[in-house]
Amino acid sequence: MYLRKSRADLEAEARGEGETLARHFQILTRLADQLGLSIPPGAVYREIVSGDTIAARPMMQRLLQEVADGKWQGVLCTEVERLARGDTIDQGIVAQTFKSSGTRIITPNKTYDPRNEMDEEFFEFSLFMARREYKAINRRLQAGRAASVREGHYVGARRPFGYRVVRCANNRGYTLEQIPEEAAIVRMVYDWYLNSSLSKHEIARRLNALGVKTSFGREWTDHSIRAMLNQPVLAGFVRWNARQNYAASGMPAQANGVKRPKSPNEILVRGLHDPIISPETYQAARDRAAALRTSMPATNKPISSPLAGLLRCAICGRTMVRKPEKWGVFVTCRTDRCPCSAASLDVVLSMVLDTLRAWLHDYQGQALPAAPAAPDHTKEIALARAAIETAKRQLNAARDLLEQGIYSADEYLERRATLTAKIEAAAAELQRLESDAANPPADPTAQIIRLLPDIQRVLSAWPLAQTPQEQRALLASVLSSIDYQKNAHLYRNQDPRPYITLTLHPVSR
Repeated sequence: MYLRKSRADLEAEARGEGETLARHFQILTRLADQLGLSIPPGAVYREIVSGDTIAARPMMQRLLQEVADGKWQGVLCTEVERLARGDTIDQGIVAQTFKSSGTRIITPNKTYDPRNEMDEEFFEFSLFMARREYKAINRRLQAGRAASVREGHYVGARRPFGYRVVRCANNRGYTLEQIPEEAAIVRMVYDWYLNSSLSKHEIARRLNALGVKTSFGREWTDHSIRAMLNQPVLAGFVRWNARQNYAASGMPAQANGVKRPKSPNEILVRGLHDPIISPETYQAARDRAAALRTSMPATNKPISSPLAGLLRCAICGRTMVRKPEKWGVFVTCRTDRCPCSAASLDVVLSMVLDTLRAWLHDYQGQALPAAPAAPDHTKEIALARAAIETAKRQLNAARDLLEQGIYSADEYLERRATLTAKIEAAAAELQRLESDAANPPADPTAQIIRLLPDIQRVLSAWPLAQTPQEQRALLASVLSSIDYQKNAHLYRNQDPRPYITLTLHPVSR
């Protein structure tokens, strides 16, 4: 069962017509009961993410993969347009996937067999008409938004920091109203950036220290500060269509991993709202950012640390980074105010190599330990299967009561939802137990013993490795990651080794 909201559904919900996915779930549940179709636990896909392309719909991607694998005999949806209303490429992918697997598409109006020529033509025609309707609606919507922006109205989906979104006095469109406390913070940020020459990271650190939150209630980062410094709305303008939705290849830019290029049809006009900063201040911030970009070195540099991507902070889980200082090169955590303190890169690297030498010394000549016995979950598995069968019998009984008129439709749906939840929970527990029994946890000692020849090779080749890239490749051949922890802040002449805890995770063989 595939459920997806559309823009029209959101408008209907605003009129008080009820939650769309719940209503469609009830419709398709009744349809499944009428046709005698069984929907197994976990086979209801709810698409909450907005977007008309497959690339923007993760549940649709998962469904298409399972359909291609032949997992399902059919897919229920309220209308075929819910499956693909995107461009011709997306519609072709959907149609070909269902046709190659022979999976049926079941709607309240018609059941489509993609291997039937007439059904295939009707299905493709329905998708074509849905696409035309979508393009007409979207064209009118975008034209209305552009006209509203040219009148100075604010049409953004999110409020910028420093403002709240309010309806205009004539009840036509929206504009922005300043929040005095946040507006003062915006002026302070621009003052720090222009007059105190603070970096974006330092500004974010100061705001977090003051307890200031973003408009989303989160902590500030250098990215959120950069977004504030690049918002013409703060200078009294409104902007629309600043970025293209598609890359040069014609595919969605997000799907290609390509940043969206600037749009030649950008609209930038004076807004109806009062500015927080002057246009001159905004332009000065843009000029400073441009000057900093041109002075920064290229980012496509080779790896400069043998521990790049391997060393992780044991407290927050983020990857540690290399940080050169005037008294040496250090590894440090990127998380602001993380209690895990920095340490010398050479010291940490020597401790990693010492641990590998200790493994080679301690485990050399040892036989592989016996594989750990799989846990005995026989009783638990039997109980989970019995719970599933009991809930299925209760579901069949509830269906009989509905047919006899003892249960109303609402009572049946409520009962079905309860029993379905029980079945899904028991099935998930059964899957966990069976997986646990079939895949006992790996023994770290056995992993190290299997790696001993590789560890010997790494230690022998280490003096010959001339570059950080070569050293990093050697370490990555035997280690998947390294957890680092150091909570003590020391003087430079103190030995940090007693205060550093390293946990090496060997790769699996």
